[in-house]
Amino acid sequence: MFLLFFKLFTADSPEKLKEESAKAGVAAEEFEAFMQFVAVFFGNMGNYLSFGDTKFVPRCEASSVAAIVAASSDKVLR
Repeated sequence: MFLLFFKLFTADSPEKLKEESAKAGVAAEEFEAFMQFVAVFFGNMGNYLSFGDTKFVPRCEASSVAAIVAASSDKVLR
């Protein structure tokens, strides 16, 4: 997941990714939930909270995550 997010945000700024995701039909709320997940992921350097064994998942649909990744200008991620 780290490499996916790294490539995603190396290729595009969050603003550009938001614009392209909106064109692909991703709702603003879904994109915001994705960005919150990414921020918490990087804050903890994984998808577990820094205390205990609590795993966290994005609040958006898997189809929205796929659409956001597909909206990237990085051809490898498409």
